[in-house]
Amino acid sequence: MTSETRDNNLPARMEAEFSELLGELTACGHQATELLVRTRLPRWCRRSLFFFLATSPNRKGG
Repeated sequence: MTSETRDNNLPARMEAEFSELLGELTACGHQATELLVRTRLPRWCRRSLFFFLATSPNRKGG
C-alpha cells in the first residue's frame, strides 16, 4: 500500500458511515446539534464529529 493510498482512503465501513452521517447532516439543514439528536450519537464522539465537520469542506476546496 502506498502512502498516498494509506493517507487518502478510509476503510469501506468507515466511508459508508461517514457518508451516511453527511447525508443526515444535509437532511437536517447542516445543524450539528440536530444531527446529534437525529442520529443519537454518544456524547463522547462530539469532539471527533466536529473535527471532521470542520475539515471536510477544506478537502473539497471550500
